[in-house]
Amino acid sequence: MLIFGLAVGCSSDRGSRAPAGPPAGAPADIEELASKIGCTQITGKRNVRDLRQGACRTSQGRYTMVTFGTDRNRDAWLSEATKWGGAYLVGSRFAVVGTPQSLESIKARVGGELKMGDAHH
Repeated sequence: MLIFGLAVGCSSDRGSRAPAGPPAGAPADIEELASKIGCTQITGKRNVRDLRQGACRTSQGRYTMVTFGTDRNRDAWLSEATKWGGAYLVGSRFAVVGTPQSLESIKARVGGELKMGDAHH
């Protein structure tokens, strides 16, 4: 599966309240997300102003985790990423990439909604 980092521009969410956790504009906590998945080590970390990316492996599968400063930035990233296919577990300010089976195995702990990328034949 091809995974890529895509930095999206900053945006202003005037009038909306920041969700509990990191301040708006700061990516959600990738270490907390990894812990909920059951990962003990994050590899391939990448940090951009409003995006953090890393990968890990558990007995259920391999995951690529991406956290964002806002849901708007998550949605922009997801719009581009799903063109490549794949399966995504998408929650507030995060997306986890894996197989549909591995994502189902962590959904209860992590939260989010399973989304499938475009089918390529």
